[in-house]
Amino acid sequence: MSSVASKNTEKFPEWYTKFRAALLQQAPRPLDISRTIAEGWTNSPKDLKKNLDRCLLRPIAPVSAEPAVSNLLLLEPVSTVIIPPTAGTFVAKERFVQCVGTKAKVEIKCSCSNFIMWFLKGRSKIEGPISKKTLLHCARLRKASLDPDIIDELGGPKKAETTLIEPFFLMQNQFNRDDGPMLKDGWWNVFYIRDQCGVLRRVRVRWEDGVWAVEARPVEASKIGRGGRHVFSRTSVLES
Repeated sequence: MSSVASKNTEKFPEWYTKFRAALLQQAPRPLDISRTIAEGWTNSPKDLKKNLDRCLLRPIAPVSAEPAVSNLLLLEPVSTVIIPPTAGTFVAKERFVQCVGTKAKVEIKCSCSNFIMWFLKGRSKIEGPISKKTLLHCARLRKASLDPDIIDELGGPKKAETTLIEPFFLMQNQFNRDDGPMLKDGWWNVFYIRDQCGVLRRVRVRWEDGVWAVEARPVEASKIGRGGRHVFSRTSVLES
């Protein structure tokens, strides 16, 4: 009797009491564990102790105060910009008009034959309205890279692609000023956009002689020759 009483009155350090309480609090609730499993552990105390020792007696690795090293190889995050909601459909041939003058919403000096064929031919590409604000991410390309590799780093085609609405908004918004996410120093701004047939293309925009130049290229093993370009996507490269 005295031995039982001594065990019941045994005092533990405060830190251990808190640990035991935390352990009990994290034990599976009746809805989380079946009776069969619970009784199996109850009837096998040695196995229960062995598994608890294996889980609990290893020291927890200290959390480093140093920031995590980015595993991004090709892209360096630069900024984000909010694209506001739009009303009505976006008809590409009505927006990407090759004209220069004060009446033009966006002055476009030239569009290459690929862009015309893939996006402006016939009825042209037609996109539905954006119902809510969209966060567009801008990253700087570190070095010459293949389009498929860039798309992979962005998280795949679905996460990498934008619509024509985004570059048009940026072109229009930044036409009369230099500050903004779009480069206006002769470097290309890159977007991955699906054409009328649903094929993903690299659409690139450059400020050239006071107006915007728009071109399109295939992405199958196609290479962006030098770093420094800005690449736009709807998914942050930090989250991909």
